[in-house]
Amino acid sequence: MSKPQRVLTPGLEEAVLNLYSRQRMSIRRVSVILDVDFQSIRRVLTKHNVRTRGSGYSPDCGRPALAKITADQYQFLLQDLKAGKRHSPLARKYGVSRERIRQIAKAEKMPTGKVLQQRESELKKVEVRATKQLQRQLQRDHRVKQIQHMGELWRNGCEVPDIAKALNLRPESVAVRISTLRRRFPSWFPYRHPGWATGKAVRQEALDLKNVIRIEDMSAEWL
Repeated sequence: MSKPQRVLTPGLEEAVLNLYSRQRMSIRRVSVILDVDFQSIRRVLTKHNVRTRGSGYSPDCGRPALAKITADQYQFLLQDLKAGKRHSPLARKYGVSRERIRQIAKAEKMPTGKVLQQRESELKKVEVRATKQLQRQLQRDHRVKQIQHMGELWRNGCEVPDIAKALNLRPESVAVRISTLRRRFPSWFPYRHPGWATGKAVRQEALDLKNVIRIEDMSAEWL
């Protein structure tokens, strides 16, 4: 049974305007709170030139009520669409459905939600690649500085334990690194005793000659 119509006092009219316009409640919700029939509420809204929202769920029910977009809002909406904003936030902002936003974007030949989602995904991929590349570059620069510092300490005559202590590394790790890096940067990690390099070359030459003799002996046996 519907509520009987009655004339609202100025206080009730102000309460209706406050709940409906400022707090964005639905007419049904205002009717329940103030115990006033629908027609009385609509008369108050018409009297004060308040445009009623369209059919749909109200904000207090979990979804925004649908409303028409004014000319000013339409221009602001076009600016938001040109800025690449997503359709769902715009639908909540202007109180219309997401489908209506999509229709406006299509009519104005602007990118739809799928295109915006693809662009956003591509931008995220580019940002991730740039971040990883920057991290690799920083790690490379750190390694180069560490190698240069290690080479400088080595050329200044520091022992392996002292270099390890200065670089916060283990002595075994420093010894292996110096031996490995000497092949790539011989000027940074020179041999401290010239005989070491000469003796190594002589030993390698003797080993090569021994291998050649062994191969010749095996060939003679086969023949």
